[in-house]
Amino acid sequence: MAERESGKALESWREQFEALFSNLPIGISYLTQDMRYIRINPFLEEKIGIKSRDIEGQHCYDVNGIYKNDPNRKGEERICDFCGVKNALKAGKPFKFERRVRDDLIVENMGVPLKGSDGSIIGAVEIIVDVTERVRLEEKLHEQAADLAKKVEEKTKEHDEFMAMLTHDLKTPLTSILGYSSIILSGELGPVPEKQKQPTEGILVNAQKMLWLVRNILSAGRIKEKMLELDRRPLKVQSLITESIKNMAPQINDKGHTTSMEFEPNLPSVLADKEHLERVMCNLIANAVKFTPHGGRISFAANRAGDFVEVRLTDSGMGIVQNEIPLLFDKYYKGTGTTSRGSGLGLYISKAIMTAHGGTISAESKEGEGATFILRLPAAS
Repeated sequence: MAERESGKALESWREQFEALFSNLPIGISYLTQDMRYIRINPFLEEKIGIKSRDIEGQHCYDVNGIYKNDPNRKGEERICDFCGVKNALKAGKPFKFERRVRDDLIVENMGVPLKGSDGSIIGAVEIIVDVTERVRLEEKLHEQAADLAKKVEEKTKEHDEFMAMLTHDLKTPLTSILGYSSIILSGELGPVPEKQKQPTEGILVNAQKMLWLVRNILSAGRIKEKMLELDRRPLKVQSLITESIKNMAPQINDKGHTTSMEFEPNLPSVLADKEHLERVMCNLIANAVKFTPHGGRISFAANRAGDFVEVRLTDSGMGIVQNEIPLLFDKYYKGTGTTSRGSGLGLYISKAIMTAHGGTISAESKEGEGATFILRLPAAS
């Protein structure tokens, strides 16, 4: 009785297995340990155009190997080097790969070793899935992405060339405006009436802001093209800070800020490009002026730190939100605390200049308690 029930259960299992084998919409084939076909299912028959009965007992490579017609390849050499079944039998575990069977059929092939009750490998199952549409879609998306990237690159190049031309053409008139404004305010052309003094100072301040914006845009283009050239010479940090404050005096005075300087005695020089470092310092001063309320304080300190000279610029402004500090030096980044429009290039350019000098730039801040920017430059001696 028990044997009859067991036989019925086995027959039922075979029927279910046969139904599954015959109707699954994936290719399945059974192979012996030496990679000869036992049987393939109807789905695979249709895909490769071969009947199971016609290949029974044949080596899989004689049926579909890419070198099957090469008389010079014999024995093990005739087996495809990336065959899923071969690698599964060799490794004793499933192995998957993708291959192009023909131009209109690309399949994903997985070989799975079959083990007997004693754990030895007695054959293999090969599972084949048609991935032609997926691969074609991936190829199409890749082509579209490459085409889009090329168009973006072309547009970016056009934009950069236009900005370079525009900013270059703006430099000359802005320099003239700055020069004439300074001459007028100096009194060289005669006393300046009090009612004309403030508007003229406004012209000077805003022309200087525009000139710094123009220079930043030009510098950003040079950085992108890796054309940032340095003329390194011994430079005293004290004179760098003093001249930078002098250059930015119109903006500092316009906001009513006070400045202070503290230098460590016998501070060594740095080997640096004076023009580029002035740009860094003036960018930092411009930010301090912008984000510090009227009548604020901007202080400068410099000291030796090992093989470096460290410069710290501290303001009494609004401070920086903590999670924005790591983003400050990204190109075009403007934080949530920004109160006026800007290019978002100043700190990006400053970092590039400091890196080119073998130095670093970083920031420390507590929101509402001002900010400190730290420059570290290799000491010249």
